[in-house]
Amino acid sequence: MKRIFYLAVVIIIAAGCQGTGGNGEKNNGKKESGDSIQVKKYYNEGRLVKEVTFKNDVKNGICRNYYADGRLKRTIWYESGLKEDTARWFYREGKIYRSTPYRNDKIHGVQTKYYKKGRVQATIPYTNGFRAQGLKEYLPDGRKAETYPVIVENLRDLMDTGANLVRVFVRLSNESVNVRFYRGSLTDGVFDPEKCRDITTSSGMGFMELKPDAGKGKGYVSVIAVYTTRFRNKKIITKKINLPYNNLN
Repeated sequence: MKRIFYLAVVIIIAAGCQGTGGNGEKNNGKKESGDSIQVKKYYNEGRLVKEVTFKNDVKNGICRNYYADGRLKRTIWYESGLKEDTARWFYREGKIYRSTPYRNDKIHGVQTKYYKKGRVQATIPYTNGFRAQGLKEYLPDGRKAETYPVIVENLRDLMDTGANLVRVFVRLSNESVNVRFYRGSLTDGVFDPEKCRDITTSSGMGFMELKPDAGKGKGYVSVIAVYTTRFRNKKIITKKINLPYNNLN
């Protein structure tokens, strides 16, 4: 059967921004005469899949997404086109699956994931859209999920050979292949990938070659591992590796 997707628009000329409540909805209490409030409803084969609130043609207010059976899937609040407040995702059964705090369209604060029965599965800290250290995971019975691996290094000194370099190999202590390594340091406890350099990683092993550099060389190298846990969350692990020479880069 040919799939049909269409949009219905309800236009309300409002003296004030309408309040909402429940499931992460928000009432800001403001009154601004002359504002155009639109609630756009998107349908697929006759089923409501999304409702988006606009103010003067910009997303402003609650946005709701629905499962195919009509049950609520997600709520997100917008202010002047930017995500704000707490977005919430729901299981089909109605209980919350994930809550994500936003500030100026970036995840900021602690994201929380839940099991279907309501217990917390993980808390994941963010700062201005970047992952921060402090991931915590829990088993369905409430116990902490696991102890995490550490970074293990292996150095090969080839300075006395024609290669004139030191090779550094890194892996996780649990030998997981679900990891990506970076060279660099956290910024105020936050992982910003643009301020770090990728380390070539294959089958869970990272590899880099360091050579003498009188201008930028150091006696250590800082490594960050982004490890995907068994709960599919990202754990940030760091290590400062001491080198056999003080001038390597």
